[in-house]
Amino acid sequence: MLMFLAGWGNPAYAAGGISPCGTINATVVSGQQVQINFPCSAAGWGGVIAGPTSGSIIAADPSQGSPSTYLIYANTPSAQTTDTFTIKDDSNDVITIIVTITPASTPLVVSPTASAYPTVGQSFT
Repeated sequence: MLMFLAGWGNPAYAAGGISPCGTINATVVSGQQVQINFPCSAAGWGGVIAGPTSGSIIAADPSQGSPSTYLIYANTPSAQTTDTFTIKDDSNDVITIIVTITPASTPLVVSPTASAYPTVGQSFT
């Protein structure tokens, strides 16, 4: 009864309010996937409220949610550096997820590594 009253008096934790999970931060390399965990929601998540704009949620039906306490976010390569979306926890409370997107890095390889007689316009591959 006390827990019921605590939720009743605090709209942030009443159904449809802000989840005890609050805001969850994750990081993903552009074009890759990341598993985002939210252990504060014991029975999984209940669906997407506002979906990601620079990626998608995979391995679950976004409209239905999942009994798992995680979701997998797949980034679509773009110039975006963040993506934010909201889902419902098992109590229909709001979880905000902020994904930081880092650029994919590939080493620059120049061949040949040195030229005995460099000239302007010499091609390198």
